[in-house]
Amino acid sequence: MKKQWCLTLIILLFCCTSEAAIVIGNPKGSITLTEVYDYQCGYCRASEDSVEQLINQQDGLRVRLLPVAIINSQSVVQAAYAMSRALYHHDFNEVHHDFMFENFSDMTSIHDYIECRGMSASIMREMQSKKVKAEILEGETLMKSLHQHETPLFILQSASGTKSPVVMVGQQNAQTLSMAIESLQENTSDAR
Repeated sequence: MKKQWCLTLIILLFCCTSEAAIVIGNPKGSITLTEVYDYQCGYCRASEDSVEQLINQQDGLRVRLLPVAIINSQSVVQAAYAMSRALYHHDFNEVHHDFMFENFSDMTSIHDYIECRGMSASIMREMQSKKVKAEILEGETLMKSLHQHETPLFILQSASGTKSPVVMVGQQNAQTLSMAIESLQENTSDAR
């Protein structure tokens, strides 16, 4: 019971109260799915179709994305570039999609991609800004707080907070995520 209470508190602090830089789906959704992921993680990339399916199927789903950089140096550059696009340019969705579905296995391919999109000194400053670093560190801090060392990490929480959050680690399919969402929705309805 004590462990569950601590878990719930950590999740509420990170997933529900902090300002999210990247929210897709329904920003006022009754269920929040927080995904912590690394662009170099094959399991994260394989789960992306499932997340996109859910967004299209679940009207009340708010998805908060937290990119982290835990696998390699390419992860750092991809997370920083994607976050800078979300914070300063509002074209995150396109960059996120490209990083998830195209093969960026080396620094040259990532550099070429960013270069094609218009690399400049100001973009480099944005990628190194305190704001970008703080957003990336938030996902890593959440992982550490939950004693998780693998990506992807999925956390589902109802806006009402009447049910304990659901934490799922590793590649997930749309059906498994959908069942977890339904259990939170059922419990939300039961609590009324």
